[in-house]
Amino acid sequence: FDERYNSWDESLKSVMPMQLYPLVYQPIEDKKNQVKLIGKLLKKASSVVHGGDIDDEGQLLVDEVLMYHKWNGKTERVLISDMSAGAVKKAVNNLRNNEDFRGQYLKGYARSAGDYIYGINMTRYLTISAQSKGYSGVVSVGRVQTPTLGLIVDRYVKNKAHSSSFFYDLTVGIKNNKGRVFHATLKPKDKDGFTLDEKSRITEESLLAQLKESLVGMDVKVLDRANTLKKTYPPLPYNIARLQQDMNNKYGYTADETLAITQSLREEHKCITYNRSDCSYLSEEQYLESSKLLPLLLKMDEYSLLKIDEETPKSKAFNDKNITAHTAIIPTFSLPNLSALNERESNVYLAIANLYIAQFLPPKEVMNISGSFDCNGFTFNASYNNVVSKGYENFLKPQVDDEDEPD
Repeated sequence: FDERYNSWDESLKSVMPMQLYPLVYQPIEDKKNQVKLIGKLLKKASSVVHGGDIDDEGQLLVDEVLMYHKWNGKTERVLISDMSAGAVKKAVNNLRNNEDFRGQYLKGYARSAGDYIYGINMTRYLTISAQSKGYSGVVSVGRVQTPTLGLIVDRYVKNKAHSSSFFYDLTVGIKNNKGRVFHATLKPKDKDGFTLDEKSRITEESLLAQLKESLVGMDVKVLDRANTLKKTYPPLPYNIARLQQDMNNKYGYTADETLAITQSLREEHKCITYNRSDCSYLSEEQYLESSKLLPLLLKMDEYSLLKIDEETPKSKAFNDKNITAHTAIIPTFSLPNLSALNERESNVYLAIANLYIAQFLPPKEVMNISGSFDCNGFTFNASYNNVVSKGYENFLKPQVDDEDEPD
């Protein structure tokens, strides 16, 4: 850009901010041969099909390469987020003019250029300023990294400055007219005479002890009661981040280990879809294909006893509007022989398959029973959950027991 920008001392400040726009491109060292090969192929080509990811970054990355090689020929855009055969064929048969996505390119370019210009200028300026005061090293600044680090430091400082404080609850046993005992917790109010913290919690234990003794044997009046049926639907299929978290919690695999395992499942065994996806949703096309994929999975020994009710409502996971550059990670039609997978590959594959299958299982149904009570002018609240049907949890969490709570 400018020879004067080579300096990392006070002299640079006189020419700052550095003028770095428009950006100048050059191939990354270990990608030079690939960039050169693309250039040779473009000289032979009569047209180009742009197959980058369908988000801003995907548009930017391919357009950058074409612009670097000064390509001005016909360019069409293929939009593929769902790698299923039907969806890919549909996309290939519906090519668009790449110029229709110029706005996406500009959006990605603005983000890229803004990050670059801001990061380099601020890093250089603060580093020079810090070094003039005896600091040794680089003060790295970035649009994302700096505020994120700020949040961490702020939390750390607050944690170090934290002083212990205590609050107290009062839970009482109430016997109904059937002789059943259930528990309710005091909901303190200012008028009750308690000292409350900023979250309306009681900070004086002695007053609670006195209240407890005074309420023994007192009559209780029901103020209100409600029964609410709540439905919990299966968790969405995996994206790579949630898969990494679950595999770490369950098996202790690191994020890199899980990523490597999914790479093997995808490339070597071809039994899962795109493994680096940040999306948890599936396409309508994949819903149509489920009528063929699901029966195949249910033939595996691991799922042979599972029964799927055809009346189960369509999962919210199948929604074209929520798809990003890729769809969620699910099994493909190439079912693996689990005995041919190593233990780690098998664990990760079955986790992916389980969440996919769960999309076709009924929700968990819980009856929430809540009420409030008056006892000598004090209000107590009670809330219980009775499981009506475990639904998908019978499959995903068979070890979880039903709550044993009073009516």
